[in-house]
Amino acid sequence: GDSFVDLSGARTVSAIGGAVVSEDHPLFGGPTFLFNGAGARLALSDHSDFAFGADYFTFDWWSWRNASKANALVFSTSIDGSANGGYWIDFEGNNLTMYGPGSSLIIRASNVGTYDGAWRYWEVNCSDSVVRVFKHGVLVAERSVPGLSLTATNARVGGTENFGGYD
Repeated sequence: GDSFVDLSGARTVSAIGGAVVSEDHPLFGGPTFLFNGAGARLALSDHSDFAFGADYFTFDWWSWRNASKANALVFSTSIDGSANGGYWIDFEGNNLTMYGPGSSLIIRASNVGTYDGAWRYWEVNCSDSVVRVFKHGVLVAERSVPGLSLTATNARVGGTENFGGYD
């Protein structure tokens, strides 16, 4: 697959499984990545940036979903190439969910996902042990998670889950 270095110059990003730059659904006047649901993903080189520990964190992204796939992995990490010790964010039907080490539920925003073929802006953040989910800047879920620690370092965007699989 194709590879590039991110803007920081610190991480190599590799397009795997057919992830491609696409002009089909431009955002802000430019191309976007297309993940076709068959293992297409971006893999990021191992880096400590993804080991948040107990610190504050924010994930934000734009997504375009249609009815062809109800389940979609947004972001995932691992410590050994499997789900062990990792954390991930995914769409499970209409729910946006984040899981942590040991597949423990961190937060679920129920009935918020849409498949209407339009761009949607999402944010998952944590401050003072409270995890929040926002859709277009509107709070849609909040949960206190004392002792949350995210330590995995291998990361990928999109693709199939390697521990139960969305194909």
